[in-house]
Amino acid sequence: MPATQETIVAQVTAITKWGMAPKPASLDSIRQPVLVANGDTDVMVPSINSVELARKLPQAELSIFPDAGHGAIFQYHSAFLDQTLRFLPELTLMRHCRVIGKRVRTDCQGGTI
Repeated sequence: MPATQETIVAQVTAITKWGMAPKPASLDSIRQPVLVANGDTDVMVPSINSVELARKLPQAELSIFPDAGHGAIFQYHSAFLDQTLRFLPELTLMRHCRVIGKRVRTDCQGGTI
């Protein structure tokens, strides 16, 4: 579904407000792995922004989904899930664990989740 003018204006307003906040001089101090994902036809956040973000993060992995917009991770949900599980190995433990209500067993494959 195409973005409406109202949605685009709201997004630009939010980005502008965020852009006025103080920011660190660089992203070099972020040492956590970061998965950056975007669609190649995202009108809300152009994919070049994701390319630049991934370039500036020391441990980033970039994924640009073809023929996808702002909801790329939903358009390619299976591929994104597979990529996420490979990117964050600790999440793969969850596939072997049983969820009980809101609790997850802590003896899953010898690890704690």
